[in-house]
Amino acid sequence: MSSDTSSVGSNASNEDEFLSLSQTMLFSRLLSVLKRDIVLPQPINIPTDQAPAVLPPTISTFIAAAIGISEAHVSSFWTIMRDDIWALPPQALTQEDKELFRKHGWKYGLSRRTRASMVMYPPSDFCTNPKCGRCKPLKKVHAVQIIVYTLASGVVPAWEVQLYCLDCNTTYYPNYSAQHGTHTYHDGDIPQYISIGAHQYTERQLIASWISYMLITSVSATNCSRAYDMGTQNPNAVFGSGTG
Repeated sequence: MSSDTSSVGSNASNEDEFLSLSQTMLFSRLLSVLKRDIVLPQPINIPTDQAPAVLPPTISTFIAAAIGISEAHVSSFWTIMRDDIWALPPQALTQEDKELFRKHGWKYGLSRRTRASMVMYPPSDFCTNPKCGRCKPLKKVHAVQIIVYTLASGVVPAWEVQLYCLDCNTTYYPNYSAQHGTHTYHDGDIPQYISIGAHQYTERQLIASWISYMLITSVSATNCSRAYDMGTQNPNAVFGSGTG
């Protein structure tokens, strides 16, 4: 799809429909950040490095509502554009895009890191247990609602996606895997959002600010927590400005 394309056409259901350039770009942006959500419900034999032929129903419904077209046309436009979209890295979302996720996506478990909501996945779709021989993507999924404490936006609702390996009975969470009561944290950098309890995460920057206050000003952890609670209600307080 060339950059000077003014519209994309579809003849779904024998009715011509076109996407404007802005709609085409929105279509691409939204789907570029939903690749894991698109891949997860696909049959296990579908490769994850190629765009699947069919979008999951919840994705089609969300895109149709967000752009204002029929689901039949979403399917047709996906057929035309899927390879181009799959080759894209996740695109930066505008504030308007994030509002579309909040308005139309939350009820389907589709949200992105916004003031309103977010979705957190394990870092891989595959089992990383070195003693497990499974080579196929993990498909058994459980999603739970959680809350996330953030520095700039206060407390936000979120979804935590858990993946389960049927071969070795390992459950994968965004921060760690669990097998027979043993938790193993994922390799790599410290995650942006850190699990601090059941269904609760805290943003790394917020934790760093608490540590700084405790080290520099001898503020207790309890008072850091109290200041944060005040900050989520008062935009002029130290923690949680309340602005997105």
